Amino acid sequence: MNLFEIQAKLDNIFNQVIENEGEIDESLASELEIAQEELDDKLYAYSFVIDRYSSDIALLKQYKKALDDRIARFEKNQDKLKDAIAEAVYKYGDPVVKKNTGLKEETGAYSYKTPVITINVRKTKTVETDNDLYNHFALSVVQHISDNSISDMPNLPQISAFATINIASGLTIPQAAKLREMASNAGIQIDDSDIKVKVSNKELKDILDTEPEGLDAWTLGEKDVVTIRK
Repeated sequence: MNLFEIQAKLDNIFNQVIENEGEIDESLASELEIAQEELDDKLYAYSFVIDRYSSDIALLKQYKKALDDRIARFEKNQDKLKDAIAEAVYKYGDPVVKKNTGLKEETGAYSYKTPVITINVRKTKTVETDNDLYNHFALSVVQHISDNSISDMPNLPQISAFATINIASGLTIPQAAKLREMASNAGIQIDDSDIKVKVSNKELKDILDTEPEGLDAWTLGEKDVVTIRK
């Protein structure tokens, strides 16, 4: 018998007591005593299972952290190897030219072929974030929303540069509605569940290319993309 069934059994007994105007005969008293013992036992059993789950969860979290740390080490080693490959291909590989243009216009990428594999290397833009400036701006947005009617949101282009801004605190319903409207006008997607501003990295790169002023939390960098074909 599970906990819900025991509760139903107790409810039925109490309903009988009410119907009997509070009188409990020997049979009903025995049923009540048994049901209460069953409830005590079941609650203890559930609490024991909860404790076991807590131990298992704590252990799994330790395993997860160990795996995450190992993955991070592997990724770091992988990046070092890719950097070494990129350096060699840039030095000894052949420039990749645009196809079907009639001109041998270089693309900036390089290729190196062996009898077994072909390695292509090209540069791509990356976005580097200053976390302190990022957090400072996010807090300033929250403060502005809390203290004003949002008739005008300062630095709106900066907001669209965030991958995610959580501004759930301090919002009244009218403020949230106004924020959604302003964000929508600026092409920003708003998650209604917790008021998050989300844009893609591509949009951020475009903004940094066209409106770099005031976006001090972000800078554009370059990263080598290594592709290996067998």
